This record gives sequence, structure tokens and C-alpha cells, in this order.
Amino acid sequence: MLLKYIFPGSALDDIGHTIQVMEGCGLEVYDAENLRPHYGRTCRLWYERLLANSDAAIEQVGDEKYRMWLVYIAAVARTFDLGAMRIYQTVATKRSMIAGNVLPPTRADIYRNQEEPDLIKTD
Repeated sequence: MLLKYIFPGSALDDIGHTIQVMEGCGLEVYDAENLRPHYGRTCRLWYERLLANSDAAIEQVGDEKYRMWLVYIAAVARTFDLGAMRIYQTVATKRSMIAGNVLPPTRADIYRNQEEPDLIKTD
């Protein structure tokens, strides 16, 4: 169902292979964060909102496509909650661009919302 109806032409990869390929292409990985618990919650919220807006969704895409997405989102939410599926956010840059770059010192600094974050130079 996933590859045929929801994301045709897509492919799932594991984080180890993704990082290996990125590094093999000249990228340096700075951070890889597992977003599984957050994404499970996100999918549950999408499910609830899609269900609450069923009439508008059906009008826009039809009953069959609406039901497929409703089942897909519910299944994905459960799969993430059980730990059977993971999703990662990976931060990387070209190795040649590292010298002189200014990077946040920690993940917390990446997410901090302020005008002038504390930065460190890498060179």
C-alpha cells in the first residue's frame, strides 16, 4: 500500500546506511536525532484532524483516497509508538565548507530561539 498508493517511487533507508552514503559523498554529519516519539504524536494529531475534517477531505480527494490516508496515518502512528519504525533528522554540510563555519556548540543551541545564539568557530 505504502509504495503503491501513498509514496510511489519512494524508498526507506536505515540511518546507518544514510550516514555512510552522506559521508561517502563528501558530507560531514554533525547531528542525527531520532524523532520517533515526536513523529508518533504528530501522526496521531494528523489522524485526529483528518477525522475531524472528513467531509472536506472527502470532497477534495474522494472517499477511497481519504480512507487510505486515514488508515495509513493511524498505522504509522502506532508503528512509531511501538518502536518498529524510526525517523531521523540529520544535519550535514560539505566537508570543504567546514573551515571558517560558525556552528552552534550543542543541539540545544540549534533549537534555541534567540536573535544572537552563542556560537563557536570551527577553525
